[in-house]
Amino acid sequence: MNSKQDTQRHASNAVLQDLIDCLLAEHFFEESMQKIITPKYLKQAYNNHPKIMAPLNLLRQPDSSLIWQWTLHQNPLSIVWIPITQSIVQEFRKTPGTTVYALNVSLKKDCFHIEALDTLSFIKIVINNLSDKQISSPEGATYLVKMLTESVQQTAWSMAHELSADDIADPNSVKTFQRGEQWASLRDRPFHPIAKAKMGLNKFEYHQLLAEFGKTLTIRWVAIAKDTLLCDDPNNFLLKNRPESLLLSSRQRICLSEELLHRKIIGTHIALPVHPWQFQHTLKSALNDAFNNGDCQPLNFQGGDFLSTSSVRSLAPLNSSEHYLKLPMNICSLGSCRDLPARKMINGNRGERLMRQALHVDPILKNSVYLCDESKWWAYMPKGGSLFDAPPRHLAAMVRTYPAQLLTDSDYRLLPMAALGSVLPYPQQCPEQRPEQPSQQHPEQQSQLQPQLQPQQQPQQQHHFFDEWLTQRQLPNNEASILLLFEELCLSFFEINLRLFRIGMISEIHGQNVVVVWHKGKIDGLLFRDHDSLRVHTPWLKNQGLKDPSYVTAPGHTSILYAETPSELLFCLQTLGIQVNLRAIIEALALCYNVDETVLWRTLQQALAVSINRVKFSKKVHTLLHQRLFLDTQWPQKLLIKPLINQTGGTESMPFGRGLTQNPFHALNRKLSPKDQTRSPTLPEQLRFA
Repeated sequence: MNSKQDTQRHASNAVLQDLIDCLLAEHFFEESMQKIITPKYLKQAYNNHPKIMAPLNLLRQPDSSLIWQWTLHQNPLSIVWIPITQSIVQEFRKTPGTTVYALNVSLKKDCFHIEALDTLSFIKIVINNLSDKQISSPEGATYLVKMLTESVQQTAWSMAHELSADDIADPNSVKTFQRGEQWASLRDRPFHPIAKAKMGLNKFEYHQLLAEFGKTLTIRWVAIAKDTLLCDDPNNFLLKNRPESLLLSSRQRICLSEELLHRKIIGTHIALPVHPWQFQHTLKSALNDAFNNGDCQPLNFQGGDFLSTSSVRSLAPLNSSEHYLKLPMNICSLGSCRDLPARKMINGNRGERLMRQALHVDPILKNSVYLCDESKWWAYMPKGGSLFDAPPRHLAAMVRTYPAQLLTDSDYRLLPMAALGSVLPYPQQCPEQRPEQPSQQHPEQQSQLQPQLQPQQQPQQQHHFFDEWLTQRQLPNNEASILLLFEELCLSFFEINLRLFRIGMISEIHGQNVVVVWHKGKIDGLLFRDHDSLRVHTPWLKNQGLKDPSYVTAPGHTSILYAETPSELLFCLQTLGIQVNLRAIIEALALCYNVDETVLWRTLQQALAVSINRVKFSKKVHTLLHQRLFLDTQWPQKLLIKPLINQTGGTESMPFGRGLTQNPFHALNRKLSPKDQTRSPTLPEQLRFA
């Protein structure tokens, strides 16, 4: 097999893993059509049919392992077999690195057809066997297949690039931050099977616009009539606050002004940056009237060099400025359009103001939370237009300003948490392949949580940011050190977010929106960005003397930014914070350093308990947290596949639903240690076991 085919296969396997895990977590399949069996049972059932067992023997699963069997039809018989393993976040997941098989028996006696399934052949079987109860939008099912097709292809392009680990230890903070953005882009949103799919980009554009490829983009500009521009602060119209003053050099500003003067619109229009892809593909068709009547005028001037970040529409300046740029792009990612509505920037401003007020409520937060300034934005709004109209969302800009010291002081390091969920090169082998090496203890590793450590195994040629962190802290590369650093990460993450929770707010804390701040090798705090997703529980805000942010909400709709109960507010910590963000980091550390995932989850569990005690909640809230996090047998989870199938494609917000999954800390108590894997696990009673 050539290199291209090999990469394509690895990409398909990665997407298939996430897809099947999602389907299993969401209890997608009808109960009567599924059951759990063992390889031993399978061999006994089909022992007289060598044509079946020959490929199935490739499973190479011990008799005590598990296979999920999905029976599509009884006559003629049609079955899908997936090797599964007990998991922590969800009950079962596909065993990594294994093959999925489909069996079809024709009406002709002893005529069998068995094949290995890749992502596309598997999802087509799923779609073709959906019941009427499972699908309300045939268009959504078709679009899901299309997104998965793109996800496999674009994942393969990213894998083939083989992103370097260079610059991650560079003394220049800006370089390390941007390298972290590239790492974060490799997986995008972990565990989401369509995360890498950027619908609307061809191969050339994908390689030009995704962060991991490191290509420079030069910004296009349009002039927009002042009376059709909306912003949240009149000061944003002052020359010193306009986009060109924040983003361009003095020479570039002169060139821009000369063109505005030549067009005789220097006093009536303001220049706004436009993503070059958006300028080429979307702008004129979406805003045809505005271009025809002169409200919008495309400029010949091009200026401002940027690099894509892990969020494809957010750009980092090439000149190391603290002013970053967020622009709309009419592409679909995670099932939603990447446009930039004015109402979301208004909500972001209100969320940011509330967070800044909250920092004065708690002195710990004041010293450990950093916020990007997202108050400078401009959005096209035609006369008589509405905040809920579609076309204006395609022409807007936001300048996101980072705390300058974090980018200029070489003692600081910024890294998106999503980068900690990536391993370089892209993981293609299982951790059990690593040779063993005895661990060594270091005086600094006297962890207050005192986790039970397992023997360390030597990493192969895989790279993780913890390598640099270990070096900076002068710690040996062993399991004890990894657990110590992961504990520090969890303690900081939980204490900061729980303190915000106590006040009545929590941000969208997946790995892309939260940036870890290091100072001289120690975690100094967290930096938050994308404030338009700040969830609030207003009764708790009022208890702290804070006001309702008065989010803009569509008429007749309830905003998800308002949590009616504390449990709803906690939802974001449990799902995006733990099940996505920290889980991705756990899996990356387990792969790169061969640390048992169970030990890492126990470290997380203990850090969460310690953080709750540190924050000193009221007795009532402490009891609530203890109940929801540790005692309840089930946790909430975000549904992904069901909402995607039932959408019509290209919605404004990422489609999702709410479901239930097992409490990961309960699962830890049932989880078998590696030395006990020869025993058959006890299965939940509701699952049929053959």
